[in-house]
Amino acid sequence: MHRVPLFLPGVLSLPFFAGAVVFGVKAADFTIHSVSVPGVISGHDTLECTSTDSNDREYAYTCYQYRARYTLQGVSHDSPVEPDRPRGTDRLGETVELRVDPRTNTVYFAGVGPWVDCIFFSVFGLMLLATTVLFLRFFSD
Repeated sequence: MHRVPLFLPGVLSLPFFAGAVVFGVKAADFTIHSVSVPGVISGHDTLECTSTDSNDREYAYTCYQYRARYTLQGVSHDSPVEPDRPRGTDRLGETVELRVDPRTNTVYFAGVGPWVDCIFFSVFGLMLLATTVLFLRFFSD
């Protein structure tokens, strides 16, 4: 019974691994179906983002989601670009390389892609699993 708390990080790692699988499947699906197209940053949507300062106080600030204009299969599109949320709008008019899923018109800057979430969940799941192994090694009888 005294070992139950030792397994808590291991149990907490399971949702992280499940999230990594879910986001990994979505990222693989996007990668398989997406095509590279040139585009131009045509505008931005104004959003409100949050962050924390060095004193752990949360604050809100204005951030932007870029919109990109591109042509796919002879049709011109103007779509928001995921997941970039910069604080400035200094890239307007810049020519960029995009990855676009023609089924959903989901757009990412080339090289960024949807793999960030999968990697995040995998790393934290592995950290929790490693914590469980260390707890069992050093605190078990």
